[in-house]
Amino acid sequence: MNWKMKKSRTTNPRPTNDEAEECESGDKWRFLEHTADVRMEVYGVTLQELFLNAAEGFTCLLASGAHIEEEIVLEIILEAAEPEELLVNWLRELLYEHETRGFLLSAVDIFELASTKLRAKVTGNRRSSDDQREIEIKGVTYHAISVEKTVSGYSAKILFDI
Repeated sequence: MNWKMKKSRTTNPRPTNDEAEECESGDKWRFLEHTADVRMEVYGVTLQELFLNAAEGFTCLLASGAHIEEEIVLEIILEAAEPEELLVNWLRELLYEHETRGFLLSAVDIFELASTKLRAKVTGNRRSSDDQREIEIKGVTYHAISVEKTVSGYSAKILFDI
């Protein structure tokens, strides 16, 4: 299963109602009210779709709106004790690549995903030096993290420390 970036946000720092509408994809993710950080609820019919949608929502928070060329390919392999830990580790890995390499995600291919293991290929490019940062995410937290099986698939709540 894969995802490719189509559109990103062009404003900052925490999404306002109008910005959230532009960045949100109602059937994939939405932003929840939070006093100091960014809280996102993500949906997916399958666990794999949930992880793809989480990556897309995360990228929407960071991206400057510029087209991101697919020049860098990275392989990510993660293991965790439970789905919540795996989701946090997935987003932390994307954040690490962004912070250390300036990597902006443009596409994801998940080759393997179980409740405790993920193997994916991510494609993107380095952030240009003249790109403005939309939001600075300091971390992906375990605070009130949840991954739940629902009638329509899966849902997760994630808190980004900004």
